[in-house]
Amino acid sequence: MNFYVSLRFKVILLLLLLLGGLSLTSNENSIKLIREKMREMFQQRVLAVKDSVKTYWESEKNALLNLAMLYSENERIVLLCSEGLEHLLQQELSHLTARTMIYDISVVLARGKRVDSFAKNIQESPVLSREDTNNYLSRVALICESDGVFLTVSVPIIKYGELLGRLLLRQKLNDAYVTKMAGYLQADISLAVKENIFASSMRNEITEELAQHHYVSQNTKDTIWSLLSGKIAYSLGREVLETTSEGNSVYIYTAVSEEKMQSLITEANAGHFYVSFWTFIAALIIAVIFTERVLLARIKNLQKSAGIIAGGDLDSRIGSLHNDELGSLADSFDKMADSLREHREKVKEYIASIENMATQRKITEMQLYHADKLSSVGKLAAGVAHEIKNPLASIKTLGQLIKEEFPEGDSRREYAEVIVSEVDRLNSVVVQLLKFARPEESCFRDTVLGEIIAPVFALVNHEAERNKVELKRCYDEKISLFADAEKLKQAMLNLIINAVQAMPETGGKIEVQAYDDSEKGGIIINVKDDAGGIPAEALDRIFEPFFTTRQRGTGLGLAIVKKIIDLHNGTVEVQSEVGVGTSVRLFLPYKKRE
Repeated sequence: MNFYVSLRFKVILLLLLLLGGLSLTSNENSIKLIREKMREMFQQRVLAVKDSVKTYWESEKNALLNLAMLYSENERIVLLCSEGLEHLLQQELSHLTARTMIYDISVVLARGKRVDSFAKNIQESPVLSREDTNNYLSRVALICESDGVFLTVSVPIIKYGELLGRLLLRQKLNDAYVTKMAGYLQADISLAVKENIFASSMRNEITEELAQHHYVSQNTKDTIWSLLSGKIAYSLGREVLETTSEGNSVYIYTAVSEEKMQSLITEANAGHFYVSFWTFIAALIIAVIFTERVLLARIKNLQKSAGIIAGGDLDSRIGSLHNDELGSLADSFDKMADSLREHREKVKEYIASIENMATQRKITEMQLYHADKLSSVGKLAAGVAHEIKNPLASIKTLGQLIKEEFPEGDSRREYAEVIVSEVDRLNSVVVQLLKFARPEESCFRDTVLGEIIAPVFALVNHEAERNKVELKRCYDEKISLFADAEKLKQAMLNLIINAVQAMPETGGKIEVQAYDDSEKGGIIINVKDDAGGIPAEALDRIFEPFFTTRQRGTGLGLAIVKKIIDLHNGTVEVQSEVGVGTSVRLFLPYKKRE
C-alpha cells in the first residue's frame, strides 16, 4: 500500500497538524500583540505629523503672501508699472523668478495688459476697475490647472493710492516641493486631488499603491490605516489640506514606515521556529509508536479476514476482537457476510424469474403487435379487397372496351384511358394496403448488398431518366448482410421511387451510400436526394400509414419501409432541410435478434 494513503500516515499527519496548530496559534497571538502595540505607536506618530502639517501649511501660505507683498512694494516694479514699460517689467519678473523657488510671477496691469515671467509676449487682459474694492484685496488660493496644482497669491500694486495692477505669485506643488515638506515633517508626504496623486516624496511603487487606495477610498471616513508595499508596511494618515478654487478637496497623505515592527516580528518567528521544530520531532516519534503497536496490528487482522469474505467465502467469520470501535467493526463485517449470503440466494431466484418474464414479454409483444395491426388496418384491408377489387376489375375491363370503340384523337377515347389509368392506381393502393396489413412469412439469409440494390436500380432507371434524375451508387457491392432480401428490395424501391417523385421538373440527383459500421455492429444504408426537402411539421408523421404530402401519393411507401426495417430489428432516421434535400439512413444489424 502507498504510504501516503495508509492509516499510519494519516494518524501521524493528524498529530502533527494538532501540534502545529497549537504552535501556530501561540505564535500568532504573540505576533498579534507585538503588531497591535507597534501599530498604536505608529498611529500616534501619524497623528502628530498630521497636526504638524496644518502648522507647516499655514506658515507656507503666509510666507508666500509676505513675499508677494514685498514684490508688490518693490520700487522698481512699481515704477515700471506706472510708466507702462512692459518689456522691462517682464525682464525684472524673470530675474526675480530665477533667484527664488517661485514657479512664476505675473503682473496684470490696470489698463488691460498682462506680463508673465515665463512668456516673452505681452498679453491682453481685462481692464481692472479702480472703483472695485475687490481689486485692492490680497488673496491666497489653490488652483488646479492642466499642468499641475498651484498655490497662488494675488496682491494689489498701489502707488499713491492709485491701483496700478495686481501681482500674482504661483508656487507649483510638485515632487520637489513635497520632498522639502517631507524633510521638515520627518515623514513621507503625498498630495492628491480628485482621483490622482500629483506630487509625492515616496518611492514609485508605494505611490502607485497609494494612488489605487485613494481612488477606491476617497469617499470613506477612515483617516488612519496601514498599507503594505512589498515587504514593508506603512502607517498612513489622510487629511484635507485645502480646497481648490474649483471646489475640489486636496488631500495630504502622511506615511510612517513600520519596518522596525517587521524586524521584531521576524525575530519572534525565528525563535518560535526552533521550538516548533523539536516539538514536531517528538510528536513524530510518539505517532509512529502509537500507530504501529496499537492500531495497525488489529487493522491488519481485519483486512485479512475481509479479504477472505471478498474472495467469495461468505461462511468465513472474523470474530470480535475487543469491546471498542474496531471490535464493533469486526461484528459489522460478520453481519455483512450473513446479509450477503442471503441476498446472493435471492438474486439467483430473481435472475431466473426475470429470464422467464423476458421470454413471456417478448411473446406477448409480438402478439400485441400483430393484433394492433390487424385491428386498425387489417379490417380496412380485408374490406377493400372484397368490396373494391372485383368492381375495379369490371370498371377497368369496360374502360378498355370503351376505348376501343373510338378512334385515335377522339376526346372520348382519352377519357376512357384516364378511367383505366385511375383504376390501375386504385389497384396499386389496394395491393400496397394488403402488403402492409398481411403478416407475411420472412426469409432471412446471408446475402450481399449488390444483390439487393442492383435490381432496384434496374427497375427505377427508366422512371429516373424520364424525370431527369441522376442515380449514383457509392458502396461496395460485396458488403455482406443477414436479411430478407425480397423485403429489403421493396424498402429500397419505395425509398428511391419516393425520392424520384419528389424531384422538381428540372430533375436532380439521388445518391445511395452504404458502409460497414463495425463499432455499431451493422450495415448503414443512406439514401440522399437534393429535392425540395420535407417541412419540419411533416417529419414526425411521415411513417404514419396514409400520410402523404403529394396529391397522388398513397401514404404507404414509408410506412412499409418502417415495417420492413423493424422486422430486421433495425432503425430508420430521416434528416431533411427545406430547399436542400432529404437523407434517409437505414441501420441493419449483422444478425437479426431472436
